[in-house]
Amino acid sequence: MRLALAQLKDTSAGYLFSQSPIKSSLPPPVIPTIEFSPMKPSGSKPAQKRQFTREEVDELLMEKEAKANFWKGTAMQQQAVLVMQGLYTGRVRKQLQAKEVKQGKKTNLKVTRDGLGRVLTMPELMEETAAIEQAQEQATREKDERRQARADHAARLEDWKAKMDERDVKNEKHKQSWVDAVNKWTEARSNAKAAGHKLKDWDAKNPKPKRKAPEFCDLPKIPKPKAASTQVEDNECEHIAIEGIIDSESDED
Repeated sequence: MRLALAQLKDTSAGYLFSQSPIKSSLPPPVIPTIEFSPMKPSGSKPAQKRQFTREEVDELLMEKEAKANFWKGTAMQQQAVLVMQGLYTGRVRKQLQAKEVKQGKKTNLKVTRDGLGRVLTMPELMEETAAIEQAQEQATREKDERRQARADHAARLEDWKAKMDERDVKNEKHKQSWVDAVNKWTEARSNAKAAGHKLKDWDAKNPKPKRKAPEFCDLPKIPKPKAASTQVEDNECEHIAIEGIIDSESDED
């Protein structure tokens, strides 16, 4: 199943596995339909018994097997489309949920009370408006801080990747140095054996190079910078809407 789903990424159904949101112009996968005759009621007459030849039996068996394979293939095809429809509806549901959450976070900035007219210079109205503006400024600062934190994390991540690449190159050199040292040690050991030296004594004086030795071991992994847990959301076109306000300095027409 996983292999089949992976192969679908390169087909027209690849949008089901993309990170981009699903557009309304992309329809869900359609289950193929098959035309077949309606079910007939079983007859009350008993079936007549007859003798079949071996050729007729083989032909009937082949016909039954072909029908069974056809319906099995049809069932597998419909099950595959049902899986794809589940992927489609699951992604659309997540998009709708994310949209609802984002809309729920928006603050209602309308200053309303009892519906009566207000004057812009009223102390309570000025205090309420100032509080809303202060909350907006605080939200903007926090949003900028989160955006800057993400930018800093991206820079740290690039630096980490460069250091990890450098570490991998050094580790490969350490490994090759160890392989060369082992080959050199093996050759020297063979020469000592050919010269008649006792291998036990020779091994004690010339230990085999170990991969865990400081000059051959791998450099430790560099901790990966952690991503910021908060997500930056941009809510443009926010404004303060004040209903029922009468400007005391303006003249009525």
